[in-house]
Amino acid sequence: MKKFLAIMLALLLLLCAVSCSKEDENTDDKKENEVVDTESAYTPEGSADSFEYGVNEDGNYEIIGFKSTNSAPHKVEIPAAIDNVAVTAIGDDAFKVCNYISEVVIPDSVVEIGNYAFYGCNYLTAVTVADSVKTVGIGAFDSCVALANVKLSAATVSIGDFAFRACAALETIAIPETVESIGDGAFFKCAALKEIVLPASVKTVGDCAFYGTTKLTKATVKNAEIALGEYVFAGVDKTFVIVAAENSKGAEYATAYEFGFEKLA
Repeated sequence: MKKFLAIMLALLLLLCAVSCSKEDENTDDKKENEVVDTESAYTPEGSADSFEYGVNEDGNYEIIGFKSTNSAPHKVEIPAAIDNVAVTAIGDDAFKVCNYISEVVIPDSVVEIGNYAFYGCNYLTAVTVADSVKTVGIGAFDSCVALANVKLSAATVSIGDFAFRACAALETIAIPETVESIGDGAFFKCAALKEIVLPASVKTVGDCAFYGTTKLTKATVKNAEIALGEYVFAGVDKTFVIVAAENSKGAEYATAYEFGFEKLA
Protein backbone atom coordinates (compact mmCIF):
# COMPACT_ATOMS: atom_id res chain seq x y z
CA MET A 1 0.00 0.00 0.00
CA LYS A 2 2.75 2.45 0.98
CA LYS A 3 4.74 1.64 -2.18
CA PHE A 4 1.63 2.27 -4.29
CA LEU A 5 1.01 5.59 -2.56
CA ALA A 6 4.63 6.61 -3.11
CA ILE A 7 4.31 5.93 -6.84
CA MET A 8 1.03 7.83 -7.00
CA LEU A 9 2.54 10.76 -5.11
CA ALA A 10 5.41 10.96 -7.59
CA LEU A 11 3.00 10.93 -10.51
CA LEU A 12 0.81 13.54 -8.89
CA LEU A 13 3.81 15.80 -8.25
CA LEU A 14 4.58 15.65 -11.96
CA LEU A 15 0.97 16.45 -12.86
CA CYS A 16 0.89 19.34 -10.40
CA ALA A 17 4.14 20.71 -11.78
CA VAL A 18 2.79 20.54 -15.34
CA SER A 19 -0.43 22.24 -14.26
CA CYS A 20 1.50 24.95 -12.45
CA SER A 21 3.74 25.55 -15.45
CA LYS A 22 0.71 25.96 -17.69
CA GLU A 23 -0.73 28.51 -15.33
CA ASP A 24 2.59 30.40 -15.53
CA GLU A 25 3.04 30.35 -19.31
CA ASN A 26 2.02 33.96 -19.67
CA THR A 27 3.99 35.36 -16.75
CA ASP A 28 7.13 35.93 -18.81
CA ASP A 29 5.21 37.82 -21.48
CA LYS A 30 4.91 40.85 -19.27
CA LYS A 31 8.04 42.67 -18.18
CA GLU A 32 8.55 43.55 -14.54
CA ASN A 33 6.35 46.48 -13.47
CA GLU A 34 5.00 47.02 -16.99
CA VAL A 35 1.66 48.85 -17.01
CA VAL A 36 -1.12 47.72 -19.34
CA ASP A 37 -2.95 50.13 -21.64
CA THR A 38 -5.73 51.82 -19.76
CA GLU A 39 -8.37 54.48 -19.80
CA SER A 40 -6.79 56.75 -17.21
CA ALA A 41 -4.28 57.04 -14.38
CA TYR A 42 -4.84 58.37 -10.88
CA THR A 43 -2.17 59.70 -8.55
CA PRO A 44 -3.30 60.57 -5.01
CA GLU A 45 -2.18 64.01 -3.90
CA GLY A 46 1.34 63.92 -2.49
CA SER A 47 1.82 60.28 -3.44
CA ALA A 48 4.57 58.68 -5.51
CA ASP A 49 2.13 55.96 -6.61
CA SER A 50 0.00 56.00 -9.73
CA PHE A 51 -2.95 53.64 -10.31
CA GLU A 52 -4.06 52.71 -13.80
CA TYR A 53 -7.81 52.07 -13.94
CA GLY A 54 -10.68 51.31 -16.25
CA VAL A 55 -14.44 50.77 -16.18
CA ASN A 56 -15.58 47.28 -15.19
CA GLU A 57 -18.81 45.38 -15.82
CA ASP A 58 -20.70 47.01 -12.97
CA GLY A 59 -19.91 50.49 -14.26
CA ASN A 60 -17.46 51.20 -11.46
CA TYR A 61 -13.68 51.26 -11.65
CA GLU A 62 -11.12 48.52 -11.34
CA ILE A 63 -7.39 48.92 -10.88
CA ILE A 64 -5.59 47.37 -13.85
CA GLY A 65 -2.03 48.63 -13.46
CA PHE A 66 0.36 50.34 -11.11
CA LYS A 67 3.62 52.28 -11.15
CA SER A 68 5.56 54.39 -8.71
CA THR A 69 8.42 56.87 -8.66
CA ASN A 70 9.42 55.38 -5.29
CA SER A 71 11.51 52.35 -6.20
CA ALA A 72 12.03 51.26 -2.58
CA PRO A 73 9.58 48.65 -1.23
CA HIS A 74 6.79 50.58 0.51
CA LYS A 75 3.21 50.39 1.76
CA VAL A 76 0.53 50.88 -0.91
CA GLU A 77 -3.05 51.86 -0.10
CA ILE A 78 -5.44 51.21 -2.95
CA PRO A 79 -7.99 54.04 -3.34
CA ALA A 80 -11.62 53.27 -2.47
CA ALA A 81 -12.86 55.72 -5.09
CA ILE A 82 -11.54 57.78 -7.97
CA ASP A 83 -13.42 60.98 -8.90
CA ASN A 84 -16.32 59.80 -6.73
CA VAL A 85 -16.58 56.47 -8.59
CA ALA A 86 -16.07 53.39 -6.44
CA VAL A 87 -13.14 51.07 -7.05
CA THR A 88 -14.77 47.64 -6.82
CA ALA A 89 -12.13 45.32 -8.25
CA ILE A 90 -8.44 44.73 -8.62
CA GLY A 91 -7.99 43.45 -12.14
CA ASP A 92 -6.03 40.51 -13.47
CA ASP A 93 -2.24 41.06 -13.33
CA ALA A 94 -2.73 44.58 -11.90
CA PHE A 95 0.29 44.48 -9.57
CA LYS A 96 2.07 41.48 -11.04
CA VAL A 97 5.82 41.44 -10.33
CA CYS A 98 5.75 44.87 -8.65
CA ASN A 99 8.83 44.63 -6.50
CA TYR A 100 8.39 47.97 -4.80
CA ILE A 101 5.41 46.91 -2.70
CA SER A 102 6.05 45.79 0.88
CA GLU A 103 2.48 46.01 2.18
CA VAL A 104 -0.90 46.50 0.53
CA VAL A 105 -4.20 47.67 2.01
CA ILE A 106 -7.31 46.77 0.03
CA PRO A 107 -10.28 49.09 0.79
CA ASP A 108 -13.85 48.11 1.68
CA SER A 109 -15.13 49.13 -1.76
CA VAL A 110 -13.40 46.18 -3.44
CA VAL A 111 -15.34 42.92 -3.88
CA GLU A 112 -12.97 40.98 -6.15
CA ILE A 113 -9.24 40.38 -6.40
CA GLY A 114 -8.44 39.26 -9.94
CA ASN A 115 -6.30 36.43 -11.28
CA TYR A 116 -2.56 36.86 -10.64
CA ALA A 117 -3.25 40.36 -9.29
CA PHE A 118 -0.17 40.31 -7.02
CA TYR A 119 1.74 37.45 -8.60
CA GLY A 120 5.47 37.47 -7.87
CA CYS A 121 5.59 40.57 -5.65
CA ASN A 122 8.82 39.44 -4.02
CA TYR A 123 8.95 42.09 -1.27
CA LEU A 124 5.29 41.94 -0.29
CA THR A 125 5.16 40.91 3.38
CA ALA A 126 1.64 41.86 4.53
CA VAL A 127 -1.85 42.10 3.03
CA THR A 128 -5.00 43.51 4.63
CA VAL A 129 -8.18 42.60 2.76
CA ALA A 130 -11.30 44.59 3.60
CA ASP A 131 -14.44 42.71 4.62
CA SER A 132 -16.14 43.50 1.31
CA VAL A 133 -13.96 41.14 -0.75
CA LYS A 134 -15.75 37.93 -1.75
CA THR A 135 -13.39 36.35 -4.28
CA VAL A 136 -9.63 35.82 -4.26
CA GLY A 137 -8.75 34.92 -7.85
CA ILE A 138 -6.51 32.28 -9.40
CA GLY A 139 -2.89 32.82 -8.40
CA ALA A 140 -3.76 36.15 -6.78
CA PHE A 141 -0.74 36.03 -4.43
CA ASP A 142 1.12 33.21 -6.14
CA SER A 143 4.90 33.27 -5.53
CA CYS A 144 4.86 36.16 -3.06
CA VAL A 145 7.79 34.53 -1.30
CA ALA A 146 8.05 37.04 1.58
CA LEU A 147 4.32 37.17 2.37
CA ALA A 148 4.01 36.35 6.07
CA ASN A 149 0.85 38.16 7.23
CA VAL A 150 -2.53 37.89 5.51
CA LYS A 151 -5.88 39.04 6.85
CA LEU A 152 -8.61 37.68 4.61
CA SER A 153 -12.02 39.29 4.28
CA ALA A 154 -14.79 38.03 6.55
CA ALA A 155 -16.94 37.93 3.41
CA THR A 156 -14.64 35.69 1.38
CA VAL A 157 -16.56 32.91 -0.38
CA SER A 158 -13.86 31.37 -2.56
CA ILE A 159 -10.09 31.08 -2.60
CA GLY A 160 -8.96 30.42 -6.15
CA ASP A 161 -6.60 27.82 -7.57
CA PHE A 162 -2.97 28.52 -6.63
CA ALA A 163 -4.06 31.70 -4.80
CA PHE A 164 -1.21 31.47 -2.26
CA ARG A 165 1.02 28.96 -3.98
CA ALA A 166 4.69 29.09 -2.97
CA CYS A 167 4.16 31.76 -0.31
CA ALA A 168 7.12 30.29 1.54
CA ALA A 169 7.02 32.68 4.52
CA LEU A 170 3.34 32.19 5.35
CA GLU A 171 3.15 30.51 8.78
CA THR A 172 -0.52 31.07 9.67
CA ILE A 173 -3.71 32.06 7.89
CA ALA A 174 -7.24 32.22 9.26
CA ILE A 175 -9.83 30.86 6.83
CA PRO A 176 -13.01 32.93 7.38
CA GLU A 177 -16.23 31.11 8.26
CA THR A 178 -17.78 32.34 5.02
CA VAL A 179 -15.40 30.45 2.71
CA GLU A 180 -17.10 27.67 0.75
CA SER A 181 -14.37 26.54 -1.62
CA ILE A 182 -10.58 26.32 -1.63
CA GLY A 183 -9.12 25.71 -5.08
CA ASP A 184 -6.55 23.31 -6.45
CA GLY A 185 -3.06 24.01 -5.11
CA ALA A 186 -4.31 27.05 -3.20
CA PHE A 187 -1.55 26.71 -0.59
CA PHE A 188 0.76 24.49 -2.65
CA LYS A 189 4.27 24.45 -1.13
CA CYS A 190 3.57 27.01 1.58
CA ALA A 191 6.47 25.43 3.40
CA ALA A 192 6.19 27.47 6.63
CA LEU A 193 2.48 26.84 7.23
CA LYS A 194 2.09 24.97 10.53
CA GLU A 195 -1.64 24.53 11.17
CA ILE A 196 -4.91 25.09 9.33
CA VAL A 197 -8.54 25.18 10.41
CA LEU A 198 -11.18 24.51 7.76
CA PRO A 199 -14.44 25.94 9.13
CA ALA A 200 -17.82 24.26 8.70
CA SER A 201 -18.61 26.58 5.79
CA VAL A 202 -15.96 24.94 3.58
CA LYS A 203 -17.65 22.48 1.24
CA THR A 204 -14.82 21.64 -1.16
CA VAL A 205 -11.04 21.59 -1.07
CA GLY A 206 -9.28 21.07 -4.38
CA ASP A 207 -6.52 18.67 -5.37
CA CYS A 208 -3.09 19.34 -3.86
CA ALA A 209 -4.49 22.33 -1.92
CA PHE A 210 -1.87 21.95 0.84
CA TYR A 211 0.60 19.83 -1.07
CA GLY A 212 4.20 20.26 0.08
CA THR A 213 3.37 22.17 3.27
CA THR A 214 6.26 20.40 4.93
CA LYS A 215 5.76 21.93 8.39
CA LEU A 216 2.00 21.38 8.56
CA THR A 217 1.26 19.29 11.65
CA LYS A 218 -2.51 19.68 12.05
CA ALA A 219 -5.62 20.27 9.95
CA THR A 220 -8.95 20.73 11.72
CA VAL A 221 -11.85 19.80 9.43
CA LYS A 222 -15.18 20.99 10.85
CA ASN A 223 -17.55 20.07 8.00
CA ALA A 224 -18.36 16.36 8.34
CA GLU A 225 -19.44 16.15 4.69
CA ILE A 226 -16.58 18.13 3.15
CA ALA A 227 -15.37 17.03 -0.28
CA LEU A 228 -11.58 16.70 -0.14
CA GLY A 229 -9.69 16.38 -3.43
CA GLU A 230 -6.78 14.08 -4.15
CA TYR A 231 -3.54 14.49 -2.20
CA VAL A 232 -4.75 17.60 -0.39
CA PHE A 233 -2.19 17.09 2.39
CA ALA A 234 0.55 15.20 0.55
CA GLY A 235 4.09 16.02 1.66
CA VAL A 236 3.16 17.34 5.11
CA ASP A 237 5.12 16.88 8.35
CA LYS A 238 5.45 13.27 9.47
CA THR A 239 3.56 14.08 12.70
CA PHE A 240 0.56 15.45 10.77
CA VAL A 241 -2.93 14.70 12.10
CA ILE A 242 -6.44 15.43 10.89
CA VAL A 243 -8.86 16.58 13.58
CA ALA A 244 -12.44 15.76 12.60
CA ALA A 245 -15.66 14.16 13.78
CA GLU A 246 -15.83 10.39 13.91
CA ASN A 247 -17.40 8.79 10.83
CA SER A 248 -16.84 12.01 8.89
CA LYS A 249 -15.20 12.61 5.52
CA GLY A 250 -12.18 13.99 7.35
CA ALA A 251 -11.85 10.80 9.37
CA GLU A 252 -12.18 8.71 6.22
CA TYR A 253 -9.49 10.80 4.55
CA ALA A 254 -7.10 10.28 7.45
CA THR A 255 -7.57 6.52 7.17
CA ALA A 256 -7.24 6.44 3.38
CA TYR A 257 -3.96 8.38 3.41
CA GLU A 258 -2.62 6.86 6.63
CA PHE A 259 -2.51 10.14 8.54
CA GLY A 260 -2.88 10.51 12.28
CA PHE A 261 -6.43 11.18 13.51
CA GLU A 262 -7.88 13.04 16.49
CA LYS A 263 -11.55 13.27 17.38
CA LEU A 264 -13.03 16.74 17.04
CA ALA A 265 -14.18 18.00 20.44
